[in-house]
Amino acid sequence: MKLEDGRLGVKAPDTYAQYFTADKPFQAVKKEGKVQIKDNNITLSAQEGAYALADMGTRAPSMTLECDVTIDEGGRAGFAFGGSEADETYTVLAMDAGEGLIRYEGYEIPDLAQFPAQAFTRFDFSSAEVHHVKLVCENEIVVCYIDDTKALSSRISHSTGGAHIGVFSDGCGASFQNITVKLPE
Repeated sequence: MKLEDGRLGVKAPDTYAQYFTADKPFQAVKKEGKVQIKDNNITLSAQEGAYALADMGTRAPSMTLECDVTIDEGGRAGFAFGGSEADETYTVLAMDAGEGLIRYEGYEIPDLAQFPAQAFTRFDFSSAEVHHVKLVCENEIVVCYIDDTKALSSRISHSTGGAHIGVFSDGCGASFQNITVKLPE
């Protein structure tokens, strides 16, 4: 897709709106740190060296999740996969505003700061205060679209078989507003 400034962007195919039509209610719960939950809005805050995590329940094998995300300048936040009875850990797909990256390496939240990004796409988080994010999940494949300009696709094996989905912030504040989850009919 061509953006207004002439650059090429990427967005989820329009046909997804015809396929993912059933609303899936969710009940987010605090798992770690300072978390505020009101309706379909989650706000997280974590001191440097700590993280906050809200779990939104079991992830459907085929689903979309859309929301508007705000991350503190230089912060790191995103989506967490795991937390099942079989494996309580969470791996994360991170929006790293400090490094200007969208990334997934299979790291748990505390490991993000310890290891360099290896699987990523660059993204300028300073281009807007609020970013529209759409996750498209089909079994282990998760594609993260952001602002119709960038996408990162990963195989997240830790996201199936009863795994949960959630949101996190790592050493910063972040908000996930207007969260909607949709399933195929």
